[in-house]
Amino acid sequence: MSQLDADCLNEIFGCLEKDKATLYSCLLVNRLWCQVSVRILWKEPNASTKVLNTLIICLPDESKNFLYSNGIILAPNLKSLYASDDYLYIIPSLMKHSDTLIKLSIKGEENHWPLSFIKVFNNLQELNISLSFINEDEDFEYFKDLQHFTFPHLRKLNVNLPTKFEPIVVKFLENNGENLEEFQSRCKCKNSSINRAVNDHCPKLKSLHTIFGENLSGLLLRNIFKKCKKLESIEIFRRGSNLSGKELLKIVAENSPKNFHELKFHNYYAELDVEDLKSFFISWKKRNPQKSLTLNFKNVGSKKNNEMKEIINEYEKIGVIKILKV
Repeated sequence: MSQLDADCLNEIFGCLEKDKATLYSCLLVNRLWCQVSVRILWKEPNASTKVLNTLIICLPDESKNFLYSNGIILAPNLKSLYASDDYLYIIPSLMKHSDTLIKLSIKGEENHWPLSFIKVFNNLQELNISLSFINEDEDFEYFKDLQHFTFPHLRKLNVNLPTKFEPIVVKFLENNGENLEEFQSRCKCKNSSINRAVNDHCPKLKSLHTIFGENLSGLLLRNIFKKCKKLESIEIFRRGSNLSGKELLKIVAENSPKNFHELKFHNYYAELDVEDLKSFFISWKKRNPQKSLTLNFKNVGSKKNNEMKEIINEYEKIGVIKILKV
């Protein structure tokens, strides 16, 4: 049967279109079988990392080189990796690149595995972890190892985790915040202790994306600006915070570092009026050195009156605001 031509195989394999397991087995028979079955599988691609790796292994060298050169798959000298729920399959191979891997992204929705393997990546520069859990009361002892890891070259950290992991993130920042330049926290919590850890342990931060909960006041934001003297950009999600939009703008104008040039904030625009914006623009114009500000309002709702548009346009024209998105 292995001697059948491509047309015959295509007809036969076409009957197996819904039988993915059998088609995956056909990939491994020989090159012709692989070529025919791949065409059918890619009609409705829904493959795990394990299956994709099998497909790639079966490709001729010419095809692999084409994928490498176009950045579609990673070259043998692995520098970055995105791993979803089934990353457990690739851990043994991944460990071979402990010296060269500089970017690691882990995303999970249902199946979660120990993260202890990442501690060997001493040259890691960027780490992204996004995990969600159906049952947040489940015991996740294995995740606690993360708080003990140290990555001396880490520059970017992005975390999106349930509430119970907030103390672990805080401890991780204590160990790794010294050289961080970019930090994003989308943790499903009030972020009180996380923001305080940023203030205490991240002096070289240039970009901060965080959540301000009900226990966070203007004092902490002032302290962050004071401690993080290299900060250039901040994005704030408001989640029950008593910090008003007017006060937020005042703090940014008066306390942000000299290189600060980008402000993004969510759920504040609706409470601002023309005088609030005008006062902020005047204060920003007086800064020395004066830098154009990228101002980005998120979740603006329906409040877009003509007076506010006029004051915005006025200060755009004179260069106080470089880009304004509403």
